[in-house]
Amino acid sequence: RFYKHLKGIPYLEVLPSEANYFLCFIKAKYSATELSELLMDKFEIYIKDLTGKIGFEGQECVRIAVRDEVDNDKLIDILKSL
Repeated sequence: RFYKHLKGIPYLEVLPSEANYFLCFIKAKYSATELSELLMDKFEIYIKDLTGKIGFEGQECVRIAVRDEVDNDKLIDILKSL
């Protein structure tokens, strides 16, 4: 369910996962750092910025953890509003 909703965010490319998080490539609008900082500063939501991590050089990627339905829905609503 969360994966399906994340895929509906136009500026994210979400990879399928069997872990408790999704790897998302940011295609437009923000850098990984900008999106991470915006979510933290404005909404107190933490997502992992993968900028500078080995294997992600030159790519705009974040890792988004799967949480409970309420938290997931809140994040989806915020991402859609940005």
